[in-house]
Amino acid sequence: MILIIISITLILSLLLIMVHLLTKYNILNSKFTEVQQELEIEKENIENISTEKEEIERIVDEKNFKFLAINQMAKTLAKEKNLNILKRLIMDMMLEVNSIKRGFSLERYGDTLKIFELQNMSEIPNITIHVDDDKEMWEYFKTHKVSKIKQLQNFTKLSDIVKEFDDGYVMSFLITDEIGLEDIYYLIFMGEKTYGNYGDGEMEFFETLGGQIEIILENAIKNNFIEEQNKELTEKVYDLLTLNNAAKMVTSTLDIEEIYKSSIDMYTEVAQAMKGCIMTYDRDSEALYIKAARGEYKQDDINKSLKIKEEFLEVLKKDSNVKIISNLRESEMLTYIFEFLKENQALVKELKSELFIPLVANEEVLGIILLGMRYSDEGYREDNVEVYNTLANQIAISLYNAKLYNLAITDGMTKLFLHRYFQTRLEEELERTKRYKRKLSLIMLDIDHFKKFNDTYGHQTGDEVLKKVAKAIKEYIRKSDVAARYGGEEFSVILPETDEKGSIKVGENLRKAIESLELQYHSKILKVTISLGCYTYNPDEADSEEITKDNIIDRADQALYKSKERGRNKVTHYNNMKLGE
Repeated sequence: MILIIISITLILSLLLIMVHLLTKYNILNSKFTEVQQELEIEKENIENISTEKEEIERIVDEKNFKFLAINQMAKTLAKEKNLNILKRLIMDMMLEVNSIKRGFSLERYGDTLKIFELQNMSEIPNITIHVDDDKEMWEYFKTHKVSKIKQLQNFTKLSDIVKEFDDGYVMSFLITDEIGLEDIYYLIFMGEKTYGNYGDGEMEFFETLGGQIEIILENAIKNNFIEEQNKELTEKVYDLLTLNNAAKMVTSTLDIEEIYKSSIDMYTEVAQAMKGCIMTYDRDSEALYIKAARGEYKQDDINKSLKIKEEFLEVLKKDSNVKIISNLRESEMLTYIFEFLKENQALVKELKSELFIPLVANEEVLGIILLGMRYSDEGYREDNVEVYNTLANQIAISLYNAKLYNLAITDGMTKLFLHRYFQTRLEEELERTKRYKRKLSLIMLDIDHFKKFNDTYGHQTGDEVLKKVAKAIKEYIRKSDVAARYGGEEFSVILPETDEKGSIKVGENLRKAIESLELQYHSKILKVTISLGCYTYNPDEADSEEITKDNIIDRADQALYKSKERGRNKVTHYNNMKLGE
């Protein structure tokens, strides 16, 4: 019994111990589970922290990349001074840096925004945004420097563009003008990404970048404006200097031939023309004559005549402003210019005339200058016309003064110098010859039997003889020689720097030329001859300092009469006459 009780007691004790151990186990297991849960929570927290760290690092890297992109773009763009290239660079870099497939830009022209450039787009609907006609849209872009393309769907004018893109942004760039007002200058429409979608930070990036680009654009515009102002100022200074030089050049001489040459030289230089020619109007023949040319122009055409209508001359008297032919609208002036060029195309076609310059003074058309293309690709500009007009007026006045001077010193019938001018020039040439110890020759010539011509065939025929002889004299002497009508049928030719042998040669050339002349009188062919006397002043002769111009004239005259005594149609030199020849 006792054993049973002891056994039961032991069993109960064991049971109690087992219960206690089980309770302890449950408590420990519960605590272990709690610890496990805490560890899981802690692990999850650590993973979240790691994810957040990676996200923060990604955001930081992205911001660093965008900051570097902004910095690099700003540096690259700031180097470009050409506005058009700069705007294209902005577009190129915006698409490249942001991996954008396509886009286009609008540029401001006056009060309107128009298409400037397309990138990876074959065509888009034509867009123009006007400051007055599209006020709401204009104000929207002024107040929203960055916006999503889809936000523009309420603007009817842009609805087709909105449909064109699945996604994208619009950036507007505002510039402050010279009076301090800020307004739209440039818009960029950017389409879908090449891969992926736009992120949440794109708006901030575009706004930051847009601010940098606005500063660069504004600086470029200001620099461009300053450069343009400097260029205009330089051009004006150059124009003033050129006009001053032109005035000095064309007013420094009354030699009309020199004025022609210096005028076309100066005009082609000022206008930077590749070629051109100057023509003078002759009232007697009612035609223009090419007097000088520059550039790739046939020199054989010098002195050839061009036709011009009397009505056109009247129009030019009323409107003598320089004309840029390509800028002329339909008008009476344009019609006349085209007719003139067409009628004379054989002589002016080669010029490819672009600038038409009337030379008018005191309501008299003195001539015309025609200029061809410029050396630069840029054509003639209207803002240069004022300079062209001023230069044309100076040339016209110089030609007019030279013409008046020539009328004062030239014989109206023969177009040779008058006796008074001859006397002055001989005096000047003699002084120059004595100073520089050079020889000087004079030829006196007389038309043989001229009184008989007048008595037999009439004064009109006599006048024709005088004209033909005078023309032949001009053709057979040098430019430096001076031919004059001494009086009646007697002429004189001053030959600077010409010795005895040279004067005889010139005399013989004149004699033969005039001997070959033929004059039509009704059914008869009339012939004419001349007698010539030469004298050569030699500064090395003993009495050279005592010789005057009257001595020279007298000795040449003696030689002339000797030719007449010898049977006329002869050349006699004073020195040979002294030798008894």
